Amino acid sequence: MTVENLLATVDAMKQNEICDDVKIRWVCDVEGRVLCEIYKQAPESVKLPESDKTVLSVPDAYSRLYVLYLAAMIEFTVGNYGEYTKLNAEAESAFTLYAKHYIRNRA
Repeated sequence: MTVENLLATVDAMKQNEICDDVKIRWVCDVEGRVLCEIYKQAPESVKLPESDKTVLSVPDAYSRLYVLYLAAMIEFTVGNYGEYTKLNAEAESAFTLYAKHYIRNRA
């Protein structure tokens, strides 16, 4: 999934007024966590998305973790903290699910 596809998916699912630059920063937050915590890259060597054409590191089957995180951050930004808490917990669960998958299937 590219950053562009992710932003289009999130915008189609959740109406928002957040500019793409802010949402891309949130994508970078998640991508950085994936690269450092799951793929064990050193923080100084992590290459974060630089354009909306960048392909994200998590396979499409697990890309839900990006969608949930962005949806949570949109809710946080508009002050809907109950929905933020729920979505953030789901995003963390999706992150953990992908981490377990990656560890189980890594060569």
